[in-house]
Amino acid sequence: SRLSRSGADVTEGDSITLPVGTSTLVHQAMEQEESAFMSAVPEHSYAALLWEQQKKSFQKGKGMRWHPAIIRFCVALQSKSSATYDLLRESGFLKLPHPNTLHPYTHFGEPTAGFNSDLVLRIVEDINLYSLPEHERNITIMFDEMKIKAGLVYSVRSGAVVGFVDVGSIANEILQFEVKCKGGEVPIASHVLVLMIRGIFTSLRSPIGYYPSLGVSSHQLYPCIWEAINLLEAVGFIVRSLASDGASANRKFYRIHGPRNSFTHSVSHPAAERDLFFFCDAPHLMKTTRNNWENSGFNNMTRNLHVSLL
Repeated sequence: SRLSRSGADVTEGDSITLPVGTSTLVHQAMEQEESAFMSAVPEHSYAALLWEQQKKSFQKGKGMRWHPAIIRFCVALQSKSSATYDLLRESGFLKLPHPNTLHPYTHFGEPTAGFNSDLVLRIVEDINLYSLPEHERNITIMFDEMKIKAGLVYSVRSGAVVGFVDVGSIANEILQFEVKCKGGEVPIASHVLVLMIRGIFTSLRSPIGYYPSLGVSSHQLYPCIWEAINLLEAVGFIVRSLASDGASANRKFYRIHGPRNSFTHSVSHPAAERDLFFFCDAPHLMKTTRNNWENSGFNNMTRNLHVSLL
């Protein structure tokens, strides 16, 4: 729902016009209060930045050039709820950028399933990759799968129906062959696999692609991960490791790279003379250990772990 009266309507209807002398005193008092406010908040804080941006927006109007931090905040807020953003902007409590101003920041590339090359090129440009020292180009690829609400959506931008399983060209061909053999239809995705890069010596972190799935398997992971590794190496990143949780598909994916029935923690990198290391997410391992102990002998009674005192 929207407010019945905007901030402008309230101001116009309930305000009182002050005499010239009184208005000057009020203006001076406001300037003094502003100094008190700026001294109360930390220097270069977000609160101080918001205050400065609000002052400039009222002075410059439509010619306002917004600070990148304000743009990022507004993009995050609008992505959570566009209705909430519109309500906050139209209420008059805050001066915020028009949605048309945010549009180029959120629609610079086509959001297709798979490895998003537009996003990677944008990352390369934003961090000025080719001017970085070699050690700051080292990254790790993190991947995880989450459950989503199954359904189909029509994409106005691409004209395609989004929501079907799409796990890469090779895995799609295998899936379509299985569907034809069983006489079924192409399934609607119930999970999505997300790939993300994280700088080892920098604060870089960004998603680079996603794959709708029914619950990705190890043989579906293989081409997706190695395509990402090869493309990232091609643009100038140095991929040192992979990190994931301890799901069975992820463990099997790691085991594919080594001898049968052996523990595989690394593999020779195909794009360089170095090793590529595999890591399981430490918090996930701790959570799994806790759950196994909790379910050993009580609670769900699904485990039978014990501590040997010998």
